[in-house]
Amino acid sequence: MRALFPRLLEAEERHGSVIRSLRSLRTPRPPDGLFRSLDGGMGLLVAAIARALPPNSIRYGARVDRIEPPRALRDAPGAGGWKVTTADGDSIEASRVILAVPAYAAATLVADLDAELSSLCRDIPYTSTAAVVMAHPRSTVRHPLLGTGFVVPRIERQWTIMAASWVSSKWPNRAPGEQVLLRAFVGGARDPRAIDRDDDELVRQAERDLGVILGIEERPSWARVYRWERANAQHEVGHLDRIGAIEERLADWPGLFVTGSAFRGVGIPDCVADGRATAAAAAGRATPAAAQVTPLVAPFSPAERRRGSG
Repeated sequence: MRALFPRLLEAEERHGSVIRSLRSLRTPRPPDGLFRSLDGGMGLLVAAIARALPPNSIRYGARVDRIEPPRALRDAPGAGGWKVTTADGDSIEASRVILAVPAYAAATLVADLDAELSSLCRDIPYTSTAAVVMAHPRSTVRHPLLGTGFVVPRIERQWTIMAASWVSSKWPNRAPGEQVLLRAFVGGARDPRAIDRDDDELVRQAERDLGVILGIEERPSWARVYRWERANAQHEVGHLDRIGAIEERLADWPGLFVTGSAFRGVGIPDCVADGRATAAAAAGRATPAAAQVTPLVAPFSPAERRRGSG
């Protein structure tokens, strides 16, 4: 809770109840819902940031094989900066290196540099998830589909899916008016090898569960499976202690930073905030934990912006 939902924990501690705390804020619900997306998908976020960067500042498809610290940190004071070597043998000199990668990738990159730091990063567990997306004629779904979806608790062992969202209720223009678009999630910690099943089996399982829960009478008119292998970092009990130990090790390597969903928050807002804080720290203005962040302002065109509903 302290790693993922500190505000909810603080609200309960201050008011004795999360609901009582939220009521005390008297914050009106946005008329168009709580969820936001982009008209062309979340990839627009990355594309907009790329456009805002100076020309030729991104090297696409350049896998990093090794990072080496300034010699000043080892045996030659006053010499050089960090060196980043790519798989094709090219090298880049840098005064700062930010590892915005999964924790297991960071562990590999720092293995020759700091065995303890590598071990701490590698110990952050990950799970894999598959998303099964299905379209149905609206007339074949008895459920009213008010709201945005649901999460399946562990005690409900008769279901294969972990959660589901009603994409066409959550955001406009995600499906034609006579269709509904549903998304079911399988795998995670409760079913680690779900992504190894073939597409047909995953669709059948999601179709069975949603058919019973939502009262769907016919097979989907369209279905697709998306696999996300080792994509979900798990902030388990003890995570904050591990992050504290990682930051202690990083203190021995000035100019080296880590950021991403494995470290200080898994949601998009958390990752944006931590990215900004890490950039501020790399620029020498603050530490990642203490830096103040501002809301993301990306150069989207009016056509790319889209407020959600749900």
